[in-house]
Amino acid sequence: MKKLTRKIGAIALASALLFGGSANISVSQNLGTCMNNRAIAVAAASGVILPLVELLRRAGIGANANVLNVRVCQIQGQPYYLIDVLHPNGAAQNLILRANDGTPYVAG
Repeated sequence: MKKLTRKIGAIALASALLFGGSANISVSQNLGTCMNNRAIAVAAASGVILPLVELLRRAGIGANANVLNVRVCQIQGQPYYLIDVLHPNGAAQNLILRANDGTPYVAG
């Protein structure tokens, strides 16, 4: 049953990513270069950006949620975490949070 729930959740996440709202369109238009995993780790360790765990805590994402994908990319000259989360209830969530303070991205 747990595997089935994860598969359904993965399908829901894929659908959400594929058919996401207009915020995804505006983000993709403003998306700059993205950091590799090593650069993310160095930036978090040096305090340039928040560690992912702290960012998720600030966003209210529980420990039972599955983080499926994480990127840190420049949007309008600022680093943002782009995070895909699958919640235990099967709900998928796309988060775009400023990497240095956790502020949600607002298209504009």
